[in-house]
Amino acid sequence: MEQKLFPQTTAYKIARKFPSKEAKHRQNVLRAYLDQTAAILNEKNVSINQRKSAIICMIKGLSSGIQSDINTECITSEDQNINYYMIDSFPIRSHCTNCYKQFETIPQTDIDIPVALQSAPIISPIWNKGRMSQAFMFIGADVGAPFRHQENNHFDLEYIKPLGFFWNGNGLHSTNTGILKGEGTLKTSYMIDLSDRFKHFEFDGTFYIHKACNTPVIKPIDYRLGVIFEIGRILEKNSIQLW
Repeated sequence: MEQKLFPQTTAYKIARKFPSKEAKHRQNVLRAYLDQTAAILNEKNVSINQRKSAIICMIKGLSSGIQSDINTECITSEDQNINYYMIDSFPIRSHCTNCYKQFETIPQTDIDIPVALQSAPIISPIWNKGRMSQAFMFIGADVGAPFRHQENNHFDLEYIKPLGFFWNGNGLHSTNTGILKGEGTLKTSYMIDLSDRFKHFEFDGTFYIHKACNTPVIKPIDYRLGVIFEIGRILEKNSIQLW
């Protein structure tokens, strides 16, 4: 079932006019990251590669926090099958679920980018705590089995342009282990380009707002993914490609 919110309700109008303490915190975090991104790009005394490296580190910090929380939720949840779908975290649907405006198809391109798990911003949405702990015990240089790329298991890794961010679709638990142990390299399968969505959506700290109908139509699984989306907007405006 498609997610649909109803901004016409009195409760929603009050929430937007008088945001909660948590909503204000998310907005402050969003503004701080965007200000810092702009400050880095405006630093003219360093090379463009140094500026890119600084922004990748910021995005990596956000993705690492999300990945850590995914591990915690997997461990603490009673449900052994936790689901995280990228379509619920970025505005990639073909239409607005409120006004039904159609959007351009998001370009998808086959691309081969080496992704070092210890440094690249990547989400690997694990779903089972038993498989998670097995991967911890049997994968890693510390247990005599360094992380290795497996063609039949590690595929469907997606690069999200221009966000400088990767979303994993297969080999989730082993990749999660590689991220946490800081080892291993994967290769992307394809790239999607969200550049077109910047003209249709903006993230307000909680929701992606469809500008045309001023409606919140998507709530990401973690607000920090929306922060990464807005960092991508700045990168796009400045013609910066991180990978």
